[in-house]
Amino acid sequence: MKTLFKHLIPVAACAAVAASCSADGNAALGFDKPVEVKADSIAVNEIIQPNSWTVANGYAVLTSRNTDNVFYVYSLPDFSFKYKYGTKGQGPGEFPEYISLVNDESGDTGGFIISNYSNKTHDFYSVDGNTIKLAEQVNIYHLPKRFQNDIIMPSGMILTEMAGTDNDDFLYTRSGEDGRVLDSVRTYAFTEVKYDDNGNMYQQSRVNRPLVAVRGSRAALIYELVDHADFYEISPEGKFGLIKSSGKDVLAEDIEKAKNVRSGGRAQGIVRVFATDRYIYALWVDIEMDRERRKITFNDVQVRIYGWDGERVKSLSLEKPASNIIVSGDDSKLYTYNMEEDFEKVYVYDTGL
Repeated sequence: MKTLFKHLIPVAACAAVAASCSADGNAALGFDKPVEVKADSIAVNEIIQPNSWTVANGYAVLTSRNTDNVFYVYSLPDFSFKYKYGTKGQGPGEFPEYISLVNDESGDTGGFIISNYSNKTHDFYSVDGNTIKLAEQVNIYHLPKRFQNDIIMPSGMILTEMAGTDNDDFLYTRSGEDGRVLDSVRTYAFTEVKYDDNGNMYQQSRVNRPLVAVRGSRAALIYELVDHADFYEISPEGKFGLIKSSGKDVLAEDIEKAKNVRSGGRAQGIVRVFATDRYIYALWVDIEMDRERRKITFNDVQVRIYGWDGERVKSLSLEKPASNIIVSGDDSKLYTYNMEEDFEKVYVYDTGL
């Protein structure tokens, strides 16, 4: 349920990154004069390889792929360790081996969500300074498509990104009560599906997916490869109302160019978005990859900031490499980590907002 760029590292994902990043350069309209910002570092010294993180009730919550514990909770703004929660296993109350957060792009909505496929539910958890508690469960309603990514809105309505056959990528609104489709918009993502002689699918490649964040009744779609973002107001009936499209018009040639970028050694694109009440932050990277050495080199790292009305606010040029970001609820602090460092440090920037 994660986007291709959702977690840039480990380096095993190098080929996938190169397959989906464009080479258009970093002169995005309205973001062509990034402000250089310096980093403060906070020592963490945990080899936990977080595979997702978010902010919940003012705390940073991380999940890890290579530890027995599931969740790691840190206080903000100092990023000091508070506690671990949950263990992996097959027993009662234990969690599956691989857990990743749902809706983490949407920022601090009071808690966090994971998908529980054994129960066919999205599970909502509350967070405080001492523990994590299961607060609510919402049914997962599958539709007959080859890819499905659910985003839960505060109203309980479901946004579902789905891809079926070639060039068949939509974002749907669906009822949280029974899963029925209410409305849809076609996205600028492209899905290529390959089949063997027996008609069995053996490869699915998706390029230029929108990274989606929601806050209140609004949704922001920021595309990975083409400099384009769409901002929608979603009515109580689930109807999409376009507020603004930001960036360049997406032409067929842009999609073709994105499709044809494959296993190069250099890649550029949006790898992460994170939202607050006021802004959406998009992490853009320019990287080079050495597959033999399993090494990623960051040439440029920027955070592009949008308002919920589609305004391009400003761009920050980060001092340190970054593979993921979160932002404090008051928009004052931006936190990053670089998975090349095995979570030794978290870097903190003043946003100036």
